Amino acid sequence: LAFVVPEKTRIGELIQLIKSISSIIQSVELIDSHQQTRTFRITYQSLKKTLNDKEVKKIRNQVLKKVEKSFNAYLKTK
Repeated sequence: LAFVVPEKTRIGELIQLIKSISSIIQSVELIDSHQQTRTFRITYQSLKKTLNDKEVKKIRNQVLKKVEKSFNAYLKTK
């Protein structure tokens, strides 16, 4: 996910917020940074079952809402 974030955003805090949203989020990595855009790789994994698209989409939407609300950031679109 690529977010456009305010200039003084603390990336460690943003990563911690994303990780705290669900136990299914196994890892969050900053993979690119350009101007105010930060791109993250988020790994979703359940030890109990195989996740389907609907389950991942639900968690992804929670990530988008919480990041927007907490950091005044938004998902970058093309």
